[in-house]
Amino acid sequence: HRWIFLSGTVGIGKTHLVVSAMYSSCCKSVKSDESRYRYIPMRTWGSQLAMSGVKMNSMVQETTGGKRCILLDDLGREPTKAVDRICMILDDYYGHCKQVIATTNLSAAQLLDLYGDSIMDRIIESGSIIELTGKSYRLTGGK
Repeated sequence: HRWIFLSGTVGIGKTHLVVSAMYSSCCKSVKSDESRYRYIPMRTWGSQLAMSGVKMNSMVQETTGGKRCILLDDLGREPTKAVDRICMILDDYYGHCKQVIATTNLSAAQLLDLYGDSIMDRIIESGSIIELTGKSYRLTGGK
């Protein structure tokens, strides 16, 4: 089970790259093969996850829908209250040898500070953190 974490500044195409990777790994269009993956935008979903009242034993299943692969977009943008629950999801995916693909604006050091040694160790063991550089293609007119 390979985990891929794309790290870099805003607007350099991390999300486009991981959606393309999902498309390729699912062999068909992302929309037609929803049974294998789940796209989770951290900015909106993290707020929902941080709300109280979510039962922890069903939280992973409800969040991921039992998918073999999850794409966490903008990891690190979730509220602080959601960090422990993100760690539980990553632990579950690690323990069940499921794939995680994530985008983040955080560096490896910032990921370590936010999620701790255990999760960072699992990220490194299970895959790669690829740091992308460059200018925002949105600000450069797509060039």
